Amino acid sequence: QEDDLPVDQHMLLACIAPRPVYVHSSVKDTWADPRGEYLSAYHAGEVYRLLGQKTLLMEEGSPPVGKAFIESQVGYHLRDGGHSIEKYDWERFLEFADFHLKPKDP
Repeated sequence: QEDDLPVDQHMLLACIAPRPVYVHSSVKDTWADPRGEYLSAYHAGEVYRLLGQKTLLMEEGSPPVGKAFIESQVGYHLRDGGHSIEKYDWERFLEFADFHLKPKDP
């Protein structure tokens, strides 16, 4: 029923700005649209950049499988596999949280 949704996903993600947000996708996830998820994160980044935040995502092409964008207010990774949350995902989630929440060394 996505046609009944009055907003697009990038608009919802943009509402989180300037706080960190992380999106992950799986190549063979038939329940979702990995390319659309990536583009939602990318387009939400426009609001983050407007607020002076760093984003690393690029619209051109598709993100490489297995590459995580961590050092950004809008984080993202694409992994091989289907609709599930795997150890790899948890490791990236925690890496993103550590980057944003752990105190930085002086």
